[in-house]
Amino acid sequence: MSCRAAVEVVRVSMRPVGLPEIPEQTAAVARAAFPRGSLAIRLRDRLAEVFADEPFAGAFGARGAPGPPAEPQG
Repeated sequence: MSCRAAVEVVRVSMRPVGLPEIPEQTAAVARAAFPRGSLAIRLRDRLAEVFADEPFAGAFGARGAPGPPAEPQG
């Protein structure tokens, strides 16, 4: 008796996209509201490179459906 599951192969590619720039007015409001910064601001500032797509582009093929971005774009 064989117990083999059907495996679906999905090919994905990546089109690297950097983190979106923060609009200057948004940054000014954030600095005014949180002069010493906030946890969210500090995390983005310090961990921005972790969420960048470019270092991972080599792990994806050049053809196929686009892979999901590291950070939801919205």
